[in-house]
Amino acid sequence: MGNKEKKYVYLTFDEGFEAGYTEKILDTLKQENVKATFFITAHYINTAGDIVKRMIEEGHIVRKSHSKP
Repeated sequence: MGNKEKKYVYLTFDEGFEAGYTEKILDTLKQENVKATFFITAHYINTAGDIVKRMIEEGHIVRKSHSKP
């Protein structure tokens, strides 16, 4: 499927809580000039707003998590 001459990998991360890994992930993505999509919960945005802001500022896609109500 798709373009056989260019290969793409889509990175997605589910963020429901912060255990200290996200900033390391963001550092690596920045170092390698890679963008990702982060699916976040309301709890995450309320407890790690500074990290969510960084995601946006660095050009990543941030979306609401598709968790069950």
